[in-house]
Amino acid sequence: MLKKLFVYDMRALSKLLIIAHIPLILLAFLLRFTIVDALSHLETNDSFAILAGALLVLFFCYLAVVAFLTEVYFAYYTYKNLFSDQGYLTLTLPATPAQQVGAKVLSGTTWILIDQIVIYLSCAICIAGTNTMSLILDEMQKLPKDFFQSFFGMSFSEIIAYFMGSTLISAITAPCIILGALCLGQLFSKNRILIAVVTYFCYYFLVQIVASGYMGYQMASTANSAEIFAGTPYATTPLPGMKGLFILSTILCAAFGVFGYFFSNWCMRKKINLH
Repeated sequence: MLKKLFVYDMRALSKLLIIAHIPLILLAFLLRFTIVDALSHLETNDSFAILAGALLVLFFCYLAVVAFLTEVYFAYYTYKNLFSDQGYLTLTLPATPAQQVGAKVLSGTTWILIDQIVIYLSCAICIAGTNTMSLILDEMQKLPKDFFQSFFGMSFSEIIAYFMGSTLISAITAPCIILGALCLGQLFSKNRILIAVVTYFCYYFLVQIVASGYMGYQMASTANSAEIFAGTPYATTPLPGMKGLFILSTILCAAFGVFGYFFSNWCMRKKINLH
């Protein structure tokens, strides 16, 4: 039954989200072939520079909208499917609460991962031009040999590994947290959607506050390490706490995700009331 629920949820989510992600790829190709491959015209053609700036702003704005839309539409679909009038029909299916929750988490995780892959792919398309890659490689070669280790406290490969790992953990835990917030709203007789939204934003701001506080402490305690880059173009305060930030953020996301998953299961078994 879990497989059937997952397939049904994926079909329902894909009807909108596939359409929403196609323009992002098209914009990436538009930037790649009309702007990135003609960067030499930026300094000599003001109209071209304005067009390039407008397309870049449009691309990054739409990228942010698509990322936001993916989670918002998942939350909307989950609420509609489980807790609205449609929920009466959904909850009469021969499926356990754990299967209902599992299907939503799996479908949400799958689409958030698809969203992240499409975003990374579109960014890669934008910078895949010969001129751009040459410029990036030239700038990378100008960096001090131990730049990433000295500035971030870890190597470039470690940064990529931590970044990909945190992306995967976030994709898995985000649906759990969204579902947990929706279930919490169902424990109240009024303003259920508002309570769910406030709960999610409280989680988001809590993580941001903890992460900002950690980085502020790290930067304040290591301010003197800026001497490493004295007299170089990188004479700024290094960020040796970046590895700790990745780990801390991942632990927080995982902890809230696990709590959201088990809380959702408990609510679906014991407390859900559609009246």
